[in-house]
Amino acid sequence: MSAYSNKVGNGFRWLANPYGFLDEALAQKGLTFRMALPGFGKALMTGDPRLIQEIIVSQHLVGGKGISVLRPILGDESLIMLHGPAHQSRRRLVSGPFRRHDTARYDECAVALTQEFVRKLPLDQPFSIYELARTVSLQIIIRLLFGEKSPAEARTIQALTEVFLSTFCSPLILFLKPLHLNLGRFTPWGRAILNRERLVRYIAAQIEWQRQSPCEDGSILAHIVQKSEAETLSVEQICAELLALLIFGHETGAAAIAWAFAHIYQRPDVLAGIKQEAFSGGEVQPYLEACINESMRLCPVVVQLIRVAEKDLVLANHAIKTGETVIPCTYLAHHNPDVFPRPERFVPERFMNGARYPYSFFPFGFGARTCIGKPFMLRQMPLIVSTIIQSTELALAPGYEPRPVRQMVLIVPKGGTLMVRRG
Repeated sequence: MSAYSNKVGNGFRWLANPYGFLDEALAQKGLTFRMALPGFGKALMTGDPRLIQEIIVSQHLVGGKGISVLRPILGDESLIMLHGPAHQSRRRLVSGPFRRHDTARYDECAVALTQEFVRKLPLDQPFSIYELARTVSLQIIIRLLFGEKSPAEARTIQALTEVFLSTFCSPLILFLKPLHLNLGRFTPWGRAILNRERLVRYIAAQIEWQRQSPCEDGSILAHIVQKSEAETLSVEQICAELLALLIFGHETGAAAIAWAFAHIYQRPDVLAGIKQEAFSGGEVQPYLEACINESMRLCPVVVQLIRVAEKDLVLANHAIKTGETVIPCTYLAHHNPDVFPRPERFVPERFMNGARYPYSFFPFGFGARTCIGKPFMLRQMPLIVSTIIQSTELALAPGYEPRPVRQMVLIVPKGGTLMVRRG
């Protein structure tokens, strides 16, 4: 029996050490292989750019259907769960405000908030870059979603979101269905559902308020409510979109920032190169952008995408039956030695001079299911990283070594990249 046909064993290693598990698989099996995983069966997993290209253009491999782990959280009606015409229509509705020129007005706010948090950091005491970045990002995403709120209201949204996310301090609560036992506050899953309901009630109240007293404040809430009237979206459907954006709109970028600091601060030469640049005029500086891209290549916070076959088909020489799962694996594609020589090394120069890798580098997904927040995150991440680096002297905490751990569906460095402020 193949080492990768043990569904339970694979599932445990997939949760506990995804990078190490995939490194081993890549060394033993190459870029494409079948692997039995809980919830997916014997899935075809690949990082081969030729297969990735075929997956992108295939009309018979759909997203949404295979994302079962998030359904209890986001429901069946959010963009991430939809596919086909329903997905296309919803994507057009939600993605409008994420264009670069629409999100540029949050630049000053991001810089000011980051500087404020940096000033409050104590000297020579370890702190988590991930927690700093997610706090800043959460405050920005709240303004983006709901518009300008009073400090008290903003704190309410932030607290409701953080309490809900804290429910999943162990990823097992999300991934293991036997733990989905709802006995109210007496079980972890019951607490998760209660915390979700509190957050959803708040969002629903904001939707109703916007419908009764429309306010053109440039927020995503105002945009969706206005546009959804023609598409007859229910409060529940709008709520599902705002919930997904609120949860993942700040966590994903914060995780990527944490990895970037883990890599940059292990390389004094790289740090010096970044300090020679300055983020000005709203334009990302090329070396900083290359460092962030290389960090996302080396340690993608989402290691895989999910596609399900709607009919029998063939990818290259791999026969796929109706209902089978295909997993375009971000991590495998990003560690393909034919595209990225010595892929285990942090080499920002890979992304200098306009270098692009269309079927081998896709930290935000690809095709029609590319993350709608990509323009926003690509603008916010360099702002936050540059502002922290330029504002103070930092070092990795003594003895700290970044190790990948799961945070819900994301992979973050252990401790969130522990650092100390030197001045």
